[in-house]
Amino acid sequence: MPQKMLTLDSVMEIENGKVSAALDHELAQAVRDVVDRPADKTKRTVTLVIELAPVLDRDLATLKHIEATFKMFHRTPKRRSVEYPMLATKSGELFFQPHSPFDPRQHELPYQPPADATDQEQTDPVTGEVTEPETE
Repeated sequence: MPQKMLTLDSVMEIENGKVSAALDHELAQAVRDVVDRPADKTKRTVTLVIELAPVLDRDLATLKHIEATFKMFHRTPKRRSVEYPMLATKSGELFFQPHSPFDPRQHELPYQPPADATDQEQTDPVTGEVTEPETE
């Protein structure tokens, strides 16, 4: 096969398309991030960098050839959560309320299931009606 001039189109032919496939992969990653987080309006970028380094002929100190390196990468916005308030102690511990993540001082409801449920009203699981306990 004859030599080919390097162009953006011919990059697809380097090593049976490996460079092009790597660039396609980076593009797909960036697109997936946009689909996953459409509310984040930050632009995603896909970059192809071509580095060219001279290789000299030691005997003649002339250019032997050029080493071309292809680098592909994508940039997406950093992931971050909303801000959650936490209570701090002097010893460096942080506390939060799992059932009320935006109010760390919220206490759980003081619900305690009855020790003997047979003395309490029951709810029929099918109808949802409250039934009186059976007396013997």
